[in-house]
Amino acid sequence: MFGAGSLGLSIKQMIETTPGSGLRLIALVEDDPSKIGKKIQGFKIIHPDDLPMLVKEHGVQELILAVNNLSAIRRNLIIEDGLRLGIKVRAVPPASEWIKGQLSLRQIKEVKIEDLLGRDVIDIGAQEIERQMKGKVYLRYRRCGFNRQ
Repeated sequence: MFGAGSLGLSIKQMIETTPGSGLRLIALVEDDPSKIGKKIQGFKIIHPDDLPMLVKEHGVQELILAVNNLSAIRRNLIIEDGLRLGIKVRAVPPASEWIKGQLSLRQIKEVKIEDLLGRDVIDIGAQEIERQMKGKVYLRYRRCGFNRQ
């Protein structure tokens, strides 16, 4: 889980007390240098650079973003890192979106690459392009690297 603040600890408790959640917390990932290397409630706080090691050594399959005040740029970088590592990234919604002021694990949704755009996805009409290109011959040029003198 990314976030060792109060929201992260609330999500940690929710994971531990929700039967059948299928989730098991391995460590807390945090940017704050004053927290890295310490333990909170028995869980080590690690730097984001150590995430690849966690994925490899513990078979981590998912990262939950549990931070309220994360900049859009930093959030996108964390998501990109998770996707690059081949793990699912889920994000805790803002408190304004919690149902009746309460958060449940079902509300923590998977972040998709399209979410990084900051705008709606543009449909380029792939089927129409395929229809127009079908049966036609195209030339592909590849530079070979031979030096001519």
